[in-house]
Amino acid sequence: MAPGLGKARQRAPAHELLTLQDDITCAAGIWEDREVVIDRNWVTSRKPDDIPAFDREMRTLFAQARATPGKARAETR
Repeated sequence: MAPGLGKARQRAPAHELLTLQDDITCAAGIWEDREVVIDRNWVTSRKPDDIPAFDREMRTLFAQARATPGKARAETR
């Protein structure tokens, strides 16, 4: 990840890529070890077991985008 790209963006760690924690932190990102992390229009998860939660949140994001075209999801969870 390029320096500053993830500045203050939250994301979940990729299960098989846990060494990315340092990269994310050095890029000013916020490391979250949760099943799914939503930060505005970014949805991330840790591992294949988290795919159901990731899918649920992506569907929610797509539905919100369809309901309000051109407006990014404003919340972070």
